[in-house]
Amino acid sequence: MSIKISELLQQPAFSAFRIAAGINGLNRSVSKVNILDFEYDALSDSEPFGLFEKEAFVLTSLLFAKHHPEMILKSIKLLIQDGASALAIKEIYYHELPNEVIEYANQQAFPILMFKREGGYFETLITELSALIEARGNEELNEQKLKLLMNEKLSAGSQRVLAEELFPNLSVPFSAAYVKKKMPPAYLRASDCFCYAYEEGSFLVGNLHPVSIREKTQPIGFGKRHDNLDEIDLALKESLFAYEYADKFKLPHASFTDIGIFQLIYPLRDNLWVRNYCADIKSMIEKEGSHEDLMQTAQAYVMAQGDVVKAAKLLHVHKNTVRYRLGRIKEALTADTKHEIVGIQCAAMSETPGAAQAVEELGLQGKV
Repeated sequence: MSIKISELLQQPAFSAFRIAAGINGLNRSVSKVNILDFEYDALSDSEPFGLFEKEAFVLTSLLFAKHHPEMILKSIKLLIQDGASALAIKEIYYHELPNEVIEYANQQAFPILMFKREGGYFETLITELSALIEARGNEELNEQKLKLLMNEKLSAGSQRVLAEELFPNLSVPFSAAYVKKKMPPAYLRASDCFCYAYEEGSFLVGNLHPVSIREKTQPIGFGKRHDNLDEIDLALKESLFAYEYADKFKLPHASFTDIGIFQLIYPLRDNLWVRNYCADIKSMIEKEGSHEDLMQTAQAYVMAQGDVVKAAKLLHVHKNTVRYRLGRIKEALTADTKHEIVGIQCAAMSETPGAAQAVEELGLQGKV
């Protein structure tokens, strides 16, 4: 359970903190919060180690260094050795730090933050940060549950248990939406739906109103409406596939019911037989002369969703050139595949790194 310092600074309780040094260390993780008060007030020949926890966000007023600014650098070095993630200084005794402290913190990418007297009591900040860390832990746990819920190998009974844990008292009908944005907790309360972070975005589940959601963020994918709570895993996948479609084709939103053949293609993205079939198609084309032009044309044709005119614009060639190359691709295919426009999509697919991105191009309809 941890939170990045960069994420922490976006929270209301910490938004007024300013970065005094170590800006390159804002990706450090924080899993604990400690207070530095008198621990280093007697630094002399002996320098204590292990006084602070690893990944600790340390709060201090620098009271122990009130009349001894040279102690600040020593303290920073000890905090780094202990594995602390950052130091936040309340501006009571120091409003600016010695240059040597700033230089060292920058070298070590160790963030030093400063905040005003009115920036909050230590006890309040500790409570806020502890709550954020706990919430992040719950967020990570829920994301793992969502992945399990969408795992086709999970038994129906296990899926039902997970669904009840994640979506207690979910009413029907319901649907799911996926947005590529971490939705704040306040959104959950305001929207009367379940909201869970997933990968780089969020799932929304409930009796959703697409119009109101579209106003808040995009792109967004919507699943179908369901009347059976046992279909919650399908609803989640539908919204995720619809989002991927919208994201790929630069659409503000997409509904699973409107993505056509992609309703079948996305679930097959990692199928070994599909990947092998596409690799064979590519191999046939590579036997042709100037096959690089043919592969580029196949890719552009797919990205243009089977529209020759759009493909020509992508390639900066005449549309008849695209038609000619598509004809050559068909001639290169075997008798079993040359009559299938799908062969062209498979060719483009096998050229694209990663099966996940490639398979989605399998079923586009040609507009030759």
